[in-house]
Amino acid sequence: MALASVVTNACEAVACEAVSSSGSVRISTQVELGKIRILVSDDGAGISDEVKARIFTPFTTTKFLGRGLGLASARGIIRAHGGTTVTVLLCGQAPTGF
Repeated sequence: MALASVVTNACEAVACEAVSSSGSVRISTQVELGKIRILVSDDGAGISDEVKARIFTPFTTTKFLGRGLGLASARGIIRAHGGTTVTVLLCGQAPTGF
């Protein structure tokens, strides 16, 4: 469920930009020190610093019909299962983890 929320968010970010060009969503995995890291990135437009500061806060959305629960719930699910890191790559910016 958590991964689905993050991937859906990335796909929707790319879809917003797809009117003028094609976009992509990439999912990769790494095993490091016995832990699995899942990276999801897209080449959408990215987000502003203002939104970036609140990206994992419930009800934060930039979408007209968005509820703002996808990334917040993903974070909660991952933490509830003992996870410590989800990385969101922002356009032209360093990864933001939690």
